[in-house]
Amino acid sequence: MAETYDPTYYTAVIWPEHDRWSSYGTVQALKTEEVDGKLKLFAILCPNRDLIYYNQNGQYQFCSIEPFENFADLGRTYLLGLGVTDEPASTGTTHLKFSNSNKGQAVGTSEPLDLSMFKLPKHEKADGLIAKFFSFLASHGEQAPTTPPSQPEGEEMKPEQFDQMLGALNGLGTKIDAFSAKLDAKPATDDTTQPVT
Repeated sequence: MAETYDPTYYTAVIWPEHDRWSSYGTVQALKTEEVDGKLKLFAILCPNRDLIYYNQNGQYQFCSIEPFENFADLGRTYLLGLGVTDEPASTGTTHLKFSNSNKGQAVGTSEPLDLSMFKLPKHEKADGLIAKFFSFLASHGEQAPTTPPSQPEGEEMKPEQFDQMLGALNGLGTKIDAFSAKLDAKPATDDTTQPVT
């Protein structure tokens, strides 16, 4: 089973008590090793936070494999899934123990970050907290009037654009007038609603 397992082909999912209602992670790799004259199956798991939580609280301490014979007509047994249980399913099953063996290690490759292409904005006057504090003291607590930044005026409308906008507004006005006329022509009915008691 270990020699056929390939998570890129089909990933075995970790299930609580073999129930397919909430996965607890995936199986990343399998290997077999002979220990004390017996062939044992070992797995590298990628547990999610739920499995780690339950495991640290004494639940889901053991694994139980879900082998599938002749998987995808390959003629070999494949690991379809892995159940995590509160008691061992077979002899030689060890407790699950999760560790963070990558503490302090960088994962991935580091690339230097070149910030030379970015230009910092140049401020004409300091707007820092200290500068604001001293200008507040210098003005004796009165706020200096702030001038709004001048807005650049837009381009003038061309006659064609004006005619197009005027036509759209006239069409909208015609539709509103027609709708108002329909409302006025509708007979008034005495639909007074009585409260339900």
